[in-house]
Amino acid sequence: MRKKTNRSVMTMGITILVVLLFIWHFNRRFEQLKRRATPSAQPSSVTEQVKSPVTGTGQADLIEPGQAKRPILACFCAKWRYGCDDVGKLLDKIKSRFDDKVRVRMIDPADDPGLAKQFRINNLPTFIIFDAQGKLVLRSERMMTEEELLAALGQAGLTD
Repeated sequence: MRKKTNRSVMTMGITILVVLLFIWHFNRRFEQLKRRATPSAQPSSVTEQVKSPVTGTGQADLIEPGQAKRPILACFCAKWRYGCDDVGKLLDKIKSRFDDKVRVRMIDPADDPGLAKQFRINNLPTFIIFDAQGKLVLRSERMMTEEELLAALGQAGLTD
């Protein structure tokens, strides 16, 4: 009888542990989804978000609205992240196509965690596009095709 009681207590303990882990996991996931769904007070210009130049090394851009004189395409992606090689090739293709008409930067959040925090980077890749006046045109936390990026750059005022 005592063995059955011990086994029942152990089974009950394991069941409680599994239920608690299940609740913890889904509560964490729910909080992440809630944060994404809640509109954050996104600054509307580069100046409000960025206090120094977006470069390939992950430093931010100091651009006053109207001084940029060209759209900015910034992509937050990490070397270890699957698909970031493709993102790099895509950004190189856009950069070579438009040359100096658009400022293109790929930023590794590990190189500049402060900048990643400023832009509230939660997923990789994250694409951010500003027009020449510094107005936010696009923020996308997913992989994008060349056509999607070109359409967004068109909204930012970029023409061939």
